[in-house]
Amino acid sequence: SYDEAVLYYKNASNLITEESNPEEYINLMLNLSVAYELKQDYKKALKSWVAYQEKWKEFIVSKYTTEINQLKENVSTHKENIKENFENEIEQNVDRYKRKLEIFERENNELKAEVRGFVKILEKKIKTPMIDILGFSQILRSEENRFLKPEIKSLLAETERQAKQSSEYVSNIIDYKLIEMGLKNLQIESLNLSSVISSVINSHNLSAKERNIKLIFKSDPEYIFIKSDRNSLLQIFDNLISNSISISPNRKDIYIKVLDKGDTVRCEIKDQGFGFTKNEINRLLNKNVITEVATIDELNLVMVNKFSKALNCLFWCESEPGSGSSFVLEFPKTSNEPTT
Repeated sequence: SYDEAVLYYKNASNLITEESNPEEYINLMLNLSVAYELKQDYKKALKSWVAYQEKWKEFIVSKYTTEINQLKENVSTHKENIKENFENEIEQNVDRYKRKLEIFERENNELKAEVRGFVKILEKKIKTPMIDILGFSQILRSEENRFLKPEIKSLLAETERQAKQSSEYVSNIIDYKLIEMGLKNLQIESLNLSSVISSVINSHNLSAKERNIKLIFKSDPEYIFIKSDRNSLLQIFDNLISNSISISPNRKDIYIKVLDKGDTVRCEIKDQGFGFTKNEINRLLNKNVITEVATIDELNLVMVNKFSKALNCLFWCESEPGSGSSFVLEFPKTSNEPTT
């Protein structure tokens, strides 16, 4: 019965003292509290439970105070040792890191100087002569009616095409290296995007006309301003429009739209070419390394990627095989200002 249980634990607590076996004594107090509770003598059960809690607390504090103090002391000592070792390690390595940094900065400056020299050589020995050849071929083509032989006309057209492509290729490589090395200086200013694109379209009208391709441009509204670098924008749109003409069939128009999207300005260049699969788009737009076998179209897209990141604008392609492609750029918009 519950009375017998209470009696049993009372007698047991007289036989086992707190001094002789404190943990067993405390357990007896807990069992006595439970026996009172089962007997429904809740007053004595509560009193026994409170007494048990107090004894258990005293027992735990007494038992573990020494261990806790020792542990605290060990932790403190360990922290000091770690701190001392870490400070010694930093002190030992800081000079080595400084020397490595000095070597890196020296090598980086040497590499930048080498790149600058390389760029100057390209501009002087290759780009400038190519521009001269291109200009000369264009002059001759403007007078092509004076040449009677069709093969001469064809040769002039091919010379102009090759000179223009080579000039674009060299310009892209130069800009690629300058951006890669952080040597490309951007002049950020407020620009009328529509005006910039119009100037690029005008420079491509002749090559498009030769293939019966119309460059159809629409800007809504007419003046849309962004903050950007003019030369970089010219290069971006020159590359994209050049690509669109290159991949478009004859007599298939190209549509260029500029739209005000509220906080952003979106430009879309849509052709009616063969289109791309998703895998082809990913390969083209994620191609960030120039190789010796890169085509001018691939190099153009690499440079658009590079410039768009430098100008903090978004660039992507929407396309399906057989349905043409839309190359899209999205810029942060600024407030309208006078035409720039």
